[in-house]
Amino acid sequence: MALFTLNKENDVIEKIRKNIDINTCLKYLYKEFYSFLERMVLNNSGTREDAEDVIQETFLAVLQIIQNDKFKGESSLKSFLYSVAKNIWLVKIKKQNAERNRANIWIEDKPEFEADINEQIKKNEALELISNVLDSLGSVCKNILNKYYYENLSLKEILPFTDFENEQVLRNKKSKCMKTLTEKLEQHPKMKESLYKALKIF
Repeated sequence: MALFTLNKENDVIEKIRKNIDINTCLKYLYKEFYSFLERMVLNNSGTREDAEDVIQETFLAVLQIIQNDKFKGESSLKSFLYSVAKNIWLVKIKKQNAERNRANIWIEDKPEFEADINEQIKKNEALELISNVLDSLGSVCKNILNKYYYENLSLKEILPFTDFENEQVLRNKKSKCMKTLTEKLEQHPKMKESLYKALKIF
């Protein structure tokens, strides 16, 4: 079905609610609102990669809300999307700040760092590199790998922090994340070398 037939918000909402032409509706949402939502993230200290993650999560969340008949139409679809995206981005910012604070506390609690400022700088750079590599995998993979390897949580402990149905589904996703990471590193030898050096620091 051509996009021009979805020229009214009510038409789009109704199709989503009835689970009809979902791909066409998603294309419409991307076409009409992606740039608008991207500007919101970019204007609030985010990157284009951040915006991509936020917008994907926003569209999926809005689809579920509409299909569960929880969208009452008290605001325009544009306003509703903005509200959902803003909340998702605020949560991500809080998580990012928390991660940075944990990293800083972890570093400050190591007494041997005080005797060697250069070593402390290396560790900061290593943490930043590791974080950037995980960022490139997307928010879901970053969340899983960060909690599994950095926070030393088991898959059972990680499950409540995700939207996965059970531990097996989470395990499969973790495997896919590691496969993606391995493939990415194989394609970028310099990144792979830098990451291994960073990991050796710890």
